[in-house]
Amino acid sequence: MKQLEKRDMRDIAAGIATAEERLAVVADWVREDIATMTKNASSMRAELGLKEQVGAARAEGVWQAAPGGPTKVAFKKVWSGHEFSDDEVAKLLAGETISFEARPRENKPFPATGALGVGTFKGRKFVGFQLEVPDKPAKWSGRTFTPAEVAVLLAGQALEIDDFVSARTGKTFGCKVTWDAKARKITPDFGSDDEPPRSWCQVTFTDAQRKDLAAGKTIQGTGFVSAKGRTFDARISWKKEGGKKKIVPSFG
Repeated sequence: MKQLEKRDMRDIAAGIATAEERLAVVADWVREDIATMTKNASSMRAELGLKEQVGAARAEGVWQAAPGGPTKVAFKKVWSGHEFSDDEVAKLLAGETISFEARPRENKPFPATGALGVGTFKGRKFVGFQLEVPDKPAKWSGRTFTPAEVAVLLAGQALEIDDFVSARTGKTFGCKVTWDAKARKITPDFGSDDEPPRSWCQVTFTDAQRKDLAAGKTIQGTGFVSAKGRTFDARISWKKEGGKKKIVPSFG
């Protein structure tokens, strides 16, 4: 290859050939080599039973709120297990803030709010979804906290609220929440062995019902909604199964 390069350089210097002509030949060789390597790689994957690696899906468009003015950008379309819809991509490009339920593989789903922005990874800047980290609690799971509730949470106390809304299912639910000042996020508590949950199957328990359940009593419940959307009534108790206390229904 080196001998060929020296010959080409001599011919070009002597005016026998032009650089464009010799480079065109080299370009043809490169294209042939790439085609051969691609074919061989495909055959090898088939023989070894390997799947072809597909790059992460990306969204493209003009980011209207870019720091230097409207700029054409491309960013990852999936963030923490959530794939942005076309509507969400349009809102991000327009500079709007969006909310959704993130679903990381190893952790529990959590509500995420943020907008398109410039981040840094290993010293390199990139454009992508940037999670909004609030200085104080504002809203969580479709519910905006009142000023009085914000004050309670900032004081380190817990709130029991029954009208949160799941971003994934659109169903309401109740739980106890506290504000993690260090992580700057809401921490939900869906019940433990110490006390029954606030709600079950879309029915919020009264204080009296929770007291009876905590005392080991069985109570009659109505209007429960199953995961498939079916309404049912059942007698329920709060007892230990599988090493952990939970609501156990009976239909006898």
